[in-house]
Amino acid sequence: MELAQLRYFCSVAKCQNMSKASSELYVTQPTLSQSVKRLESELGCSLFDRYGKSIVLNRQGKIVLHYADQVLGLLSEMEKELADLSADSATAVSISINTSSKLLTRILPAFRRIHPNIRFYVEQNDSSLPDKDDYDICINCAQEPPLVDNTKTILRERVLLAIPQGHPLAGLEEIPMAALELESFIQVAGKDLAHQLRRCCETAGFEPIIAFNCDYPSVAVDFVEMGLGLTLFPEISWASAMAPNLVLRPIQDVFPTRYISVSWRKNTYLSANARLFLDFFIDYMQAHYPQYALD
Repeated sequence: MELAQLRYFCSVAKCQNMSKASSELYVTQPTLSQSVKRLESELGCSLFDRYGKSIVLNRQGKIVLHYADQVLGLLSEMEKELADLSADSATAVSISINTSSKLLTRILPAFRRIHPNIRFYVEQNDSSLPDKDDYDICINCAQEPPLVDNTKTILRERVLLAIPQGHPLAGLEEIPMAALELESFIQVAGKDLAHQLRRCCETAGFEPIIAFNCDYPSVAVDFVEMGLGLTLFPEISWASAMAPNLVLRPIQDVFPTRYISVSWRKNTYLSANARLFLDFFIDYMQAHYPQYALD
């Protein structure tokens, strides 16, 4: 049995179409078909039920696919670990972040001063997990700390109300929810803050007036400065988006908070570069925000 046979079989099993699989693998259909037949001959069983030009993975095929995925996955992990031993410092670290990507604008430069050759691929997502998505590290902010073992909850941040300077409410130390019933809000894309806003308003018995929806915290801050509405402002994860004409105030009685956590690959190999950044990120956040650190 050869590794190429397993790769070909996995592709056919997932496509369930010889033509599509041969196109993805850049091999001819006869080559692919013969490889699958040789594998079936070696294993002594048929792996597909064939209906004319259609093929469907059968029970034996599903068993072989389960183990073939593991074999090929372990081979990939072996290659990554060997690359680490070869001191391949150019290996990029992939990061998914589900809050403002500006959270990293101070952390990444500080890290690269120590490790200047490590590259990063950063993508902003509503929510993500390294076991579900193809990332080394995921940075998440949510109302509740995630209860999974490949995650560390680092900080609990306050969610404040962002108000433009000169607004009648800007002079208050705390903002009562009842005073916000007729105010317009800027809502930022993402389930977490939208849910927080709705929950806060429900405690005072009203529905929030959403004047604008936007994709980025920096846009929400611009809209607030322009007097187009108010917005919820996570104190730490949005800190880099703070503007001089903005006032931040806690919301009386409800005092919303969020948990900042970091997750990492659990079932696949985590590169040395990713482990370096993971440890640095945790230490940096706890050192710079000790008053919000969790025990």
